[in-house]
Amino acid sequence: MDRRCRLVHALNFFRLRGAAQTGELHLCVHDRLLSAVSTDHGRAYRRVLDSLGVDHRRIVIELPALPVGNEYVLAQVAASYRLNGFRIALNPLIDAQLGSLLNRIRVDAIKVNAQDLEQWRGAGIDAARSAVSDGVRLIAKRVETEHHRQRAIESGATHLQGYLLGLPGPNIPNS
Repeated sequence: MDRRCRLVHALNFFRLRGAAQTGELHLCVHDRLLSAVSTDHGRAYRRVLDSLGVDHRRIVIELPALPVGNEYVLAQVAASYRLNGFRIALNPLIDAQLGSLLNRIRVDAIKVNAQDLEQWRGAGIDAARSAVSDGVRLIAKRVETEHHRQRAIESGATHLQGYLLGLPGPNIPNS
């Protein structure tokens, strides 16, 4: 079901005017599914997308951070997707996890909840800033107040998203 949902999202996204030429799509993988499916996550999904003419290289797979001790599973899944040409984003739950995960997994983006940045200290912020200096995008989501925006910028965020920056539109024009 997870793969089917991601497929429907990809088909809907790439049929939108503008997205078909320039957009990138972030797709989340639920944490319960990481260890429940076969070891070659990326290959099956890529084959289906390729057969439909969808450019899989413009899809960013967002992987959730798992509880401490499961980093091996996460690294295995990330390696499978990367091997099949997908880009990887990581959604760390706590800052203490970030440095360890970045040592195991090569990512293109880190996506954090701006509201959680208030609790981030030392090592997590340092790991995020180091990753940004290496070309990784640090995306702060759920930026809802000026304080969230300021904290995200101080933490090194390169991209911001949230209600402070604008409300979702009522509809999206199709081609």
